[in-house]
Amino acid sequence: MLACPAEDIDDAVQRADRAAASVANPAGYDFQAQWLGDRIVNPEHVRRNYGRLASLSAGDAAHSAPVTPSGRQLVLPRLVTGYLKEQREWRRSCREWNAYDQAVAKWRRKRSSRIAEPVAPLVPDIRDKRPKALRAFLLGDPGAGKSTTLRSAVHELNELLVADEADWTDVVKLSAPTGCASFHMAHGATTIHRLFAIRVGQVGDDPLPAESRQFAALCERLGPELGLLIFDEFSMIQRRMMRWVVKRLEEAGINLDDIGVVLVGDPAQILPIGDSPVWSLRQRMDDGKDCCEASRLGMLAFREVFRMPALETVDGFAAWSHAASREPNTLNDDERRAVARFRAAALDGDYETVYLNEVRRTVQNDELADHFTKVIIPSFRYGRATHASLQWLRDNTATAEHMAADPLWAGAVTLHGNHWFSELAVNRATVESDNARALVRFANERDTPVMAVNAQHLPTKKAARLQKVSPREFRSIPAVFFACSGLPLMLLENVAPSVGLFNGAHVEFVGPLYLEDDWQVTLSSCEYRERVRTNGVTLSAPLDTPASDRERMYQVPVGSVIVKVNGHTVDGDEHRLDELVAASSTVQLVFHTPKHPPHLPEFIVVRVPNYTENRGPNILGIEDADDLVPIRMVKRARDKGKKQSGDRRR
Repeated sequence: MLACPAEDIDDAVQRADRAAASVANPAGYDFQAQWLGDRIVNPEHVRRNYGRLASLSAGDAAHSAPVTPSGRQLVLPRLVTGYLKEQREWRRSCREWNAYDQAVAKWRRKRSSRIAEPVAPLVPDIRDKRPKALRAFLLGDPGAGKSTTLRSAVHELNELLVADEADWTDVVKLSAPTGCASFHMAHGATTIHRLFAIRVGQVGDDPLPAESRQFAALCERLGPELGLLIFDEFSMIQRRMMRWVVKRLEEAGINLDDIGVVLVGDPAQILPIGDSPVWSLRQRMDDGKDCCEASRLGMLAFREVFRMPALETVDGFAAWSHAASREPNTLNDDERRAVARFRAAALDGDYETVYLNEVRRTVQNDELADHFTKVIIPSFRYGRATHASLQWLRDNTATAEHMAADPLWAGAVTLHGNHWFSELAVNRATVESDNARALVRFANERDTPVMAVNAQHLPTKKAARLQKVSPREFRSIPAVFFACSGLPLMLLENVAPSVGLFNGAHVEFVGPLYLEDDWQVTLSSCEYRERVRTNGVTLSAPLDTPASDRERMYQVPVGSVIVKVNGHTVDGDEHRLDELVAASSTVQLVFHTPKHPPHLPEFIVVRVPNYTENRGPNILGIEDADDLVPIRMVKRARDKGKKQSGDRRR
């Protein structure tokens, strides 16, 4: 958290940005031609394939190599395959016997010698033996084999469903709270937000409109064949998120009693941001305020899904509830014992738990790494660190001198930054200012020019003020984007997690991509007179585009040339432009926009490690670009200080 006036840090950032800007966009340098050369990119091909990028899957269980689990790792695969087999037999029985009953009823109504009596199904009638919905946790220490166990379970599920002639991706849904986690989960896994049509930061209880595309896509993803949900890294799932998962399942018509739910992860690892984890019982935040209603309802939803008792019925609830608002050292012995009983029983429920506690991860021929993984980490993890553990760390942890002398660390870069302000160090660097300085150093070391492109600010009349607003107010979107060839970048959103383009992925900047086509905007003649400012036939002020034209950009930049009006060429003639505009009540303008910095490109192109290995397609459609991916620069965010839905965007 920043604990300083915004202008203090902003001044430091702006000073660093000015240093970068002083060497940016050298005259005569073509940043696009430098990487693209004489290759020609088809604009429609790029836009079409980029639009399909988010729906790509890196493959499914049929392409995964079988693993060899052992010991407790065998339990979960047996649980899920056994449950799914029983569930599918029950569903088949319901489907065939219900159809038979309907056929018999119809035959009896229209009894005739020409209609044969229906034949009973061959499958047994087990409609009254609904299998109990599977609820299971796969827990384990780091390196104990949770991922191995999950891969084994997915492989066996795939074999079961292929033998049953079913599409396993319709029956089993794999999901995780982040794009990075879903990428490593593989097998077509997706984020929880995408699977359940949940907006990032969603608030409120409004369901998806029944006629919306989001609702249709939700029902397609969560169809009637759905039989099992598996969530990985569940330690990062918020209570509010669980509430939305349950609501979306209800909206899609899914009965939770008819599907299995499995949570995989380690509660002692990374926790969610902004809310308590799903299993948390806390009812008050650290500041003493009650948890929000959505968080409390999410906790109740989680407990209901995993068939846990109502908290009020758990022994010791009254003492625990009363103690939550008091300091621990003010409880008497009886109250402490009651609270202990409550905590021991609060998470009891009707579910299965598989706990992997044998650390199997190892590093060949490295006794130190083996000891660190199997002994030191568990000792600290469970609060059993000893003096010997601390001394071992002192003896075996590398110092700066060790790293400087070790060639393995020669190319290492230390990433650091201070997010806070100190009156003792007013000019201390922050993450933002460090990034700007690091960019200049990087460019100088490699003797490569720096590119700077300006963000668009809407509305135009507020642009001068919005240009000065910190990126923190615009979801990290800077007013000026600096980069140079080869610069390491980190994605800040999920573009296509299944092929490695997830929030937090490291990529390498290649260059801008200005697509060589013109841009069409339709205005009324009145809007044209009020909003279009030209010097001859060239825009002298940015033009905010109508909402219907904002798929590509939100603003026609200064320097754009009007080449057509209502289908007629202007030929650079200002008088002809005025005549064509005056001749119609609706003005359809075609602009030729600038194709160079500092004007905003439609895409930047980055090099993505292992993109082709993850079966990512060639989006650009040109030779020698298999690992090059365009990332759309047209992103928007509203100024946090303003709540009006249409105002103040970057």
